[in-house]
Amino acid sequence: MYSIIVFICSIGLIVLAFALFMREASIGILRRHSDSLWFQLFFIGLTLVFGTALLSYAEDSRFPVFLTVVGAILLAEAVLIAVIGRSRFRALINWAIDLFENPVWWYMRCIVGAAFLAFLLYAVI
Repeated sequence: MYSIIVFICSIGLIVLAFALFMREASIGILRRHSDSLWFQLFFIGLTLVFGTALLSYAEDSRFPVFLTVVGAILLAEAVLIAVIGRSRFRALINWAIDLFENPVWWYMRCIVGAAFLAFLLYAVI
């Protein structure tokens, strides 16, 4: 099961590296797809898979309580995103885009996200 976590974290680090250097392209992708149903379903599905993987592997990791809490938060997030509907999801994505148009917030997000994913890789390997 930990291979799923390693795979998702690795892909996440690659995406963050792309996003770090391609800020305008990343924001453009979010703008183009924020209205589509598949984007919301993809977001929910990825969050469910990652949350379930973290909960499943938490006991075998170096930080079981931390992974359990993060997995539970991700599952709650997936349920919440599914319940709020498309219009509120679209508003949430647009709020995030507006926030991340400021380069300082964008780079902080990329750095914190990369550090978090690297920590998760350390916790499961």
